[in-house]
Parts: sequence; C-alpha cells; structure tokens
Amino acid sequence: MTLYVDRHRLADAHHTVRSQLLAERTPAGHWVGELSSSPLSTATAISALVLAEQSGTSSGLPAFTPGEQPSRVDEIYRNDLSELIIQSIQWLARQQNDDGGWGDTDRSKSNIATTLLVQAAFHLTGVPAKYQDLLERAERYVSAAGGLAALKKHYAGDKTFAVPILANCALADMVPWRKVPALPFELACLPQRWYNRLNLPVVSYAIPALVAIGQAKFHHCPPANPLTRWIRGLAQKRSLDSLKSNPRAAAFSKRRRSLVLSS
Repeated sequence: MTLYVDRHRLADAHHTVRSQLLAERTPAGHWVGELSSSPLSTATAISALVLAEQSGTSSGLPAFTPGEQPSRVDEIYRNDLSELIIQSIQWLARQQNDDGGWGDTDRSKSNIATTLLVQAAFHLTGVPAKYQDLLERAERYVSAAGGLAALKKHYAGDKTFAVPILANCALADMVPWRKVPALPFELACLPQRWYNRLNLPVVSYAIPALVAIGQAKFHHCPPANPLTRWIRGLAQKRSLDSLKSNPRAAAFSKRRRSLVLSS
C-alpha cells in the first residue's frame, strides 16, 4: 500500500505545532512541565489519611508550634485532616468519567484499578448521601469491566500492584481479607545479595509494599499452616527494622509518599 503525504499540509501542520509549542515558553525562554492531577494517588492518600485519623494515635502529629496550647494540637490536627479529606473526596466526585469509572489522571480513560481505589476511599469516608448515585455508577463500571478477576488480569499476575489494591479494598470492607493474596514479608529479613542467588523475585524498591501489605494480611488473616504462621510471627519486627537499613527502599518510600500527598 502506497502512503501519500501532502507535503504542503505536513509543512503547515509542522508550522502550527511549532508555533504553539514556542508560545508555551516562559518569559525566561524555557518550558515548565506539570504532573496531571491523579485520582489514583488522591484516593490512595485519602484511604491512608482516614485510617490514620481513625487510629486515634498522636504519634504522627506535627511538631508543637510555640503559642499554641499543647492540649489543642491534636484537635487542630484532626480538624485540618478532616477538611483535607472532605475537599479531596469532593474533587474525586468531580473527576468521575461518563462511564462511571476513574482513570490514573484527570485526563485518563477509566481503568479497573483506579476505580477500585476510589471506591475504597468513598467507603472509608462513609460516603455522603449525595454521592450514592456516584457509587452505583462505579459499581456498574467495575462489574462491566470484569470485577476482581479483571484487576488480576490487568496486571498479568504481578502481585506488586494487584495485592496492594486488593488490600486497600479489604481495609474498606469491600472484599474479605481471604481474597487478598499473602505476601512473604519474611523475605525482607534476608540479605539483599541472597535474592539473585535464590532466584527470588524481590527488588529493593518493592520491599516497603512487601512488608506493609504482607503484615496487614498476616494481622487480619493469618495463615492456617502453623509453621508459616510461626515463621511470619517471628519475622514481623525484623522485617520492619530491615526498612531502616535499606536506603533504596527508604528513598522510594519517601518519594512515593511525597508524590501521593502532592496530588
């Protein structure tokens, strides 16, 4: 098949695009790039903030500010946190696509993973009555997309992504913990150099998720095998400690947290 290209139209298109691109430069002569707002990271952050607020602990409170009454720091923190959660939920409600789902960014097509995470965020916040139709449309999208089976198929068996999403849904009481695959967080106790020798599919930047999700599953739904249960029980504290001695894992965890909270 012969492809015919109109050279004059091509030249005009090039001129138009080039002019538009140059017009986007700042007065200093460079371009500024911005990440798209993300329903995926916003929903994940909401879930984390809601669970932190419900925990009733002050261990994560910001440092005391001179001039404020120490007894009111917790109250101020929680009021600000609640306001942030409400604003974020309202933003998510406005980002729902016509098909009932959500995409990774505010300009993306809907996908099963992000839609499940947004649903979890609404479930954890109690879902105000005015958003009921929103959840019904989301349910129809998830059902049409194939449900949890579609999520696993979407990631082609890669537990690094699928399991954290399922765990988020379990924390929101959307799915039972028995449907969340167990992650062998005890592997984090092994020296990094052993992974390749033992042919273990564990990379350093995935260790925070391996430990966090693995321990959450262990807490809510411990294994029936007594030997596995005993081994993982022994590995709980040591696996958490391993994160402190893993600079790549710590750097990834910090970078991921800053990206999520900046959306």
